[in-house]
Amino acid sequence: MDASVRLLLVLAAVVIGLYLGLFIHLCGHLLGAVLVGLKPLTFRLGGGKQTALLRCGDLHFQLRLFPVGGFVVAVTNTAAWFRLRVFTFIIAGPIASLASAWMLWWVVEQPQVFSTLPSWASDTLPFVLGTQAALFLGSIVPRRVWMYGTCFQSDGAELWMCLRMTRVQVAQRLISQLRNTAGIYFARGEEERALQLLEEAGKREGCEPSDPRRQWICWLLSAGKKAQADTAIKAFLDDACALGLSYSRGLDALASIPLYTGLSGFLEPALGYIDEAIRVDPEAITLKGTKGALLVEVGRCQEGMELLQEVMARTDEKEDLAIGSYYIALAIHKMGGLQKARLLLEEATRRYPRCQVRTHVTDLCRKSS
Repeated sequence: MDASVRLLLVLAAVVIGLYLGLFIHLCGHLLGAVLVGLKPLTFRLGGGKQTALLRCGDLHFQLRLFPVGGFVVAVTNTAAWFRLRVFTFIIAGPIASLASAWMLWWVVEQPQVFSTLPSWASDTLPFVLGTQAALFLGSIVPRRVWMYGTCFQSDGAELWMCLRMTRVQVAQRLISQLRNTAGIYFARGEEERALQLLEEAGKREGCEPSDPRRQWICWLLSAGKKAQADTAIKAFLDDACALGLSYSRGLDALASIPLYTGLSGFLEPALGYIDEAIRVDPEAITLKGTKGALLVEVGRCQEGMELLQEVMARTDEKEDLAIGSYYIALAIHKMGGLQKARLLLEEATRRYPRCQVRTHVTDLCRKSS
């Protein structure tokens, strides 16, 4: 056989071996999910650009360009035997990789079998065996993996987390799964199902009834679905009383969207909403805090800082104080006081680590440094 042809066959076998190894590993996860009653939604083989998509009911099979990485998404809505079911789902992948590596090792160790293989196959098989063993070890060791700009937990890390999970964490994980499932359906265009799951997650978490609706508007805006977002905004304001909000608080909730999400394209409408809210209820101090933060966002830092300082002097509401602290730091940063802004941001982070605007403000300060 010509050397160049043999080399091409070896390279093709290596690529196919990588895909096959990943496929076996992911099939293990899929089989584990089915066995314990989890609902599989996504089977993604490889990374990079999607090259093929196969739909089988709610389960979507995605084939990606590069034979590196992949995952299976499977969910459940019930807490019954949650840890055991998730543990089985996770461990099934490494078990499948270990079984395939053992089978390849058996072939290599059997001269009567190995000697009958074509030369390109016998040259490739040890490499494929090594990749299978590496896949097993890489998946079972607890660690974080950065791939294609996203951080993933290895199977070992997920197993360790599963073993230590408390009942409260199980409940939180179920809520997170509901939101993630809603996001998957939203990306697929199944918006009615996505909204229902988002509202169900909000109920389980004990959120205000308005929170899921506001998050839904954020998703529509982020996806560029302006007409649908406008319809959802109108319905949100019409239903404000039913959602437990006054009209001015409904406007404030909409105006706060850029502060929590970083949707800079919504800043101008947000300023319009907060001005209308202040006109309706001029005595509500929290509305001035939202306007101050929005003014800082659009670069009117001195005006915004004055409003925020007034709010912080007149309120003891933790959320208002937290937002004021972060946005005053951002205003000073934008006006050139980098050292003072850094100290104020550190103080805000220490006092209000769970504030929803923390990540957004920190990112803005980092980008403008």
